[in-house]
Amino acid sequence: MTLALFSIISTFVGLFAIHPFRFMRKRGQEESLMYNKEIISFPSFLEYAQELKRITNDKEAIINQYAKEIYNICKYYYRPKRELFHLARRIFIIGFALSSLFFIIELF
Repeated sequence: MTLALFSIISTFVGLFAIHPFRFMRKRGQEESLMYNKEIISFPSFLEYAQELKRITNDKEAIINQYAKEIYNICKYYYRPKRELFHLARRIFIIGFALSSLFFIIELF
């Protein structure tokens, strides 16, 4: 029973890692031109292409867009997922250890 309970909790936490809660993944950060919601905010692909051309003429702007995208991916996408997966793993291991302990106690 203990293992089943902890396994269920671990499964739910693992599922939340696939799509973390909004407070874990979105903080109102500025998005780069490579982010899909930023891309679809342009009325047409031609306007998006013009903005990309403008950016590519400026080396500093390219670096800023790249840095913004990598930072946002690491901080607001990968980090929450990793934290939830680690939590799910810890919950499962604790449940396994407790159920093993209860099993050993019942034997004696």
